[in-house]
Amino acid sequence: MLILQENEVEPCRVMKRKAGKLHAFPGVIYNDKLFRRLKQFPGPDTSEALAMARRIHRETSGKYLVLVVSEEAIYSIWGEDRGLFRTNELVSETDPIYQLELEELVSRMRDVNGVLIKDRRYNLKTYTRCFLGQEAHAWLMENFGLSAEGALRLGQRLIDERWMHHVTHEHDFEDAELFYRFYWDD
Repeated sequence: MLILQENEVEPCRVMKRKAGKLHAFPGVIYNDKLFRRLKQFPGPDTSEALAMARRIHRETSGKYLVLVVSEEAIYSIWGEDRGLFRTNELVSETDPIYQLELEELVSRMRDVNGVLIKDRRYNLKTYTRCFLGQEAHAWLMENFGLSAEGALRLGQRLIDERWMHHVTHEHDFEDAELFYRFYWDD
């Protein structure tokens, strides 16, 4: 287990084949090894992040390196995975997903005609001011004429560039009944 600063790792996108399908994840490169994000914890307290990293290190008998990376306001846990490969995802300057101004997009999503933001309950816990991933996915498709894949990429861009997050920082953007929250609403 290593504790690193954000500038000590190189961000990238990684892919892994699971159940015959390719899945993309946020990744980092450290010492020529690929890692994928396992979980994020809000800062400044590091105790939860360190406890999870220690647990993973013990469970894998130290065979896989675990990184705790200190970022601006969060701590991310990254796990080494030899089944990963780096994507060569080329981003075209004309790609509409990368042309959108995210601050304006988030303002529209939070507006009256945007996604439904409200308090929601799951397993006897209330999550305040959040929305469903599947509703955000449908809203992005409808309002921007995006394909299902394009809406997923745009939602993931919002997470990667820290405009929104899964309420427990456990998931990337998915078209599912998962709760997400804008950082403005934290």
